[in-house]
Amino acid sequence: MLPPASKLPGFVNMLRWMADPDGCLERDAARYGEAYLMKSTLFGVEAIFNHPAALKEIFTGDPERFAAGEANELLGPLLGDRSVLLLDGAEHLHVRRMMMPAFHGERMRCYTDVMRESTARAIGSLRPGDQVGLHGLFQRITLDVILNTVLGLDEEGPELTQARHQITHLLDRVQAPSGALWMIPTLRREMYGYGPWASIKREIEALDRTLLAHIAARRALSVEKDDVLAMLIRAVDEHGKGLDDATLCCQLKTLLIAGHETSATAMGWAFEELLREPGEQERLMAEVARVTGTAPLTAEHLPKLERLDSVIKETLRLHPVTGAMGRILKKPATIAGYDLPAGTFVVACAHVTHRRPDLYPEPLRFMPERFVGKKLDPYEWLPFGGGVRRCLGMAFSLHEMKVIMATMLGAGIELRLVDRGPVKATLRSLIYSPKGGTKVVVRARPAKKAAHSATMSPSIPIE
Repeated sequence: MLPPASKLPGFVNMLRWMADPDGCLERDAARYGEAYLMKSTLFGVEAIFNHPAALKEIFTGDPERFAAGEANELLGPLLGDRSVLLLDGAEHLHVRRMMMPAFHGERMRCYTDVMRESTARAIGSLRPGDQVGLHGLFQRITLDVILNTVLGLDEEGPELTQARHQITHLLDRVQAPSGALWMIPTLRREMYGYGPWASIKREIEALDRTLLAHIAARRALSVEKDDVLAMLIRAVDEHGKGLDDATLCCQLKTLLIAGHETSATAMGWAFEELLREPGEQERLMAEVARVTGTAPLTAEHLPKLERLDSVIKETLRLHPVTGAMGRILKKPATIAGYDLPAGTFVVACAHVTHRRPDLYPEPLRFMPERFVGKKLDPYEWLPFGGGVRRCLGMAFSLHEMKVIMATMLGAGIELRLVDRGPVKATLRSLIYSPKGGTKVVVRARPAKKAAHSATMSPSIPIE
């Protein structure tokens, strides 16, 4: 049996984690090693592992024994109990298979123009000297991208405005630094329709109504569209059965809420790191210029942006947007030689795995070159989870980050961090976000450097 790492009560451990999510995980691993037990307010007793071999056992274990959907059930009130993240067994496999074609690698080519154009619109008004929070900027871009590619809302109008407002307002409520507290069932109490949770619940119900109305309208549409919702509506299983409206609504909420926030956060971390590394911004700008020439960025350019690809991978190594992934044991299991009883909440701590010096020499340094030409081991680099539950939107997210960052880097503007001191992670619900929102100042580029970029994107002001 694993030894207990701490005698602290669960609520104290939760407060430690909320106050310093990165540091808490690292200090515990340094003190207690590769496997230990920890009390948790949310999950009871957690068995926490960080060795790649143990993580492989967890992610490749029998899904009937290692229940991922049940481990995510605290997200149910937000995403809905039919979300692919909350399903297990045959139900999970069925819904995942129905969704996979919309996120196949080849589908990403269809989304490139939307991602590039949304980015160009968002940065088009920036001027040298402007101060901007990159996290907020990326949130706006990724939300517009996902409203277009998932819901097919590609023109400004009442429906787009309403959906954008509802999602951003809901996220502001549930992803505040204290947002993890709303997941504790005992705190989700309504007092005659009043109180924080009652208010959040009304916003979730309003978003549900908007999405269900949109699904109904799209089912009645005579003209076929090519967005994710259209593909999900058309999808049928081997028996000719499709997804009902309630299930569709849950998947749309999962994609809209989880899909855009995680990419925005990862890009904030990327600029936190690359703007601290002398010459990195210039190297990436030069790579984009060399690959694209005077043409707009296209899907064909992306495989050639090797340095940018390595920057994204190194960012996700240092800063996976969620530090750990859980499974609930439905039956007893042995992991890394330790016998665990049914009911144990098993944690694969990717954050610590990514910072193991035996896997990544000088693990705290930002060194993109460590990924150049390297084949990834799926249990040493796992910001999207692993096994059959690996994030369905992994290809979409990586593609989106590359397009947005390449568009910004090729636009002829330079950025400088307002605060170059050490940056800490802060919690946005379960997401590890850079504290302060990555505030930058827009700098002018010398004319001889800006000429190429101005040709690429004349709508971006260069001075």
